Amino acid sequence: MLWLLGATGFGTAAFLQVRRFNRAVRHAPVCENAAVLACAQAAAEQIGVPQRVRRRMRILETPRVSAPATMGLLRPILLLPEGLPQRFALEELRMVFLHEFAHLRRKDLWLNPLLLGLQIAHWFNPVLWFAFTQMRRDRELACDALVLEQDRAQFKRLYGETLLRLLEDFAPRKSAILPSVGMMESNRHLKEIGRASCRERVSNCV
Repeated sequence: MLWLLGATGFGTAAFLQVRRFNRAVRHAPVCENAAVLACAQAAAEQIGVPQRVRRRMRILETPRVSAPATMGLLRPILLLPEGLPQRFALEELRMVFLHEFAHLRRKDLWLNPLLLGLQIAHWFNPVLWFAFTQMRRDRELACDALVLEQDRAQFKRLYGETLLRLLEDFAPRKSAILPSVGMMESNRHLKEIGRASCRERVSNCV
């Protein structure tokens, strides 16, 4: 009975949170900046997102996210914090797009419902919650690895500097229940990659 009460309570809270988030996103304005849209399409093609997925993709600006994120199983939606396209240069936006579209290429969004179901069923198990935290961190590292497959040193430095700027200007995600994946789910690995890229730049200059 105790397990059932906990699972029901956690499941209900998760359902309501996801529902509120989806409603808010549905009313968010669509990005119509031609340069940003072209940059996103180029990044999606570069990272290997299938053409049928690229055609259905939308970009929204919303205050409901504190950092870039991607959601949507059948029709992907890229969520950007309000003001990010205006504050970042196109090359920096390209780095953000490459990371987010790496999630689409890896089909990470399809794992979210399964993980949420396991969290509801095992709400009492701290070991499983710790494992999910580590899994999200590894998922971000895998997306970083896809982006960093580029061979140009300048590209790697720009990616690291973009990550550090995101950490300075935007806040990490506060909830692991939302139906989206984002590049700031684990700020620890962002700091490591960003600082490593900056150290590489300094060593090359020396």
